[in-house]
Amino acid sequence: MAIERASTTFTLKKKCLIKIWFFWERIYHRLNRLSLGHEEDLLYFKVKIYKGRPLLLNDGECIKKGDLILELHFNNKMLLKKASKAKNNIHLALSLIHAMKTTLIRIGAYIEEIERQKMTIKALYGISILHKGAHQFGFNVIDIQEKWSEKWQRLFLQILLVVVHPSGRKGMITKSHDLYPKIIAVSKKTFKDNLGKLYSN
Repeated sequence: MAIERASTTFTLKKKCLIKIWFFWERIYHRLNRLSLGHEEDLLYFKVKIYKGRPLLLNDGECIKKGDLILELHFNNKMLLKKASKAKNNIHLALSLIHAMKTTLIRIGAYIEEIERQKMTIKALYGISILHKGAHQFGFNVIDIQEKWSEKWQRLFLQILLVVVHPSGRKGMITKSHDLYPKIIAVSKKTFKDNLGKLYSN
């Protein structure tokens, strides 16, 4: 969950690519019925039946095929907005941490709402190359075992970063070793336990 500050002005070509990309994302969000608690939240989400391999989490909980999960997707438009407005990397980091705390609190409220409808969420789950810092919010960071899936995810997410990064591909080369997608997951129990800490900070 980390992204570099956008330190240069976007070119006209880059702006066009970004518009095309986010237009495609809007279609993707609608087709997959992803929800956003607030327009400035950092995460889209969707209730979904888990179909992957069993995932053993640090608290002993195991996500198994057939479990109901809350699937998470980054709000890339908001990430770009915050990166372009930040004065420096420290300011960006603080801004993202604050925004993530607010986002997770809203997601917690959403989980309580759907559970009143007799739907039991087992865990929160997502895949991203922006997984640094996920531990501080209680998430497990897990390697993707399916190599073909990892390669596809990495290609897709790298294309996104190339599009939104002001320096294009050159801006990503020096950190290419970090650009591997990981599973980020947390059990509902641990997530709720951590919500109390978010409220107090």
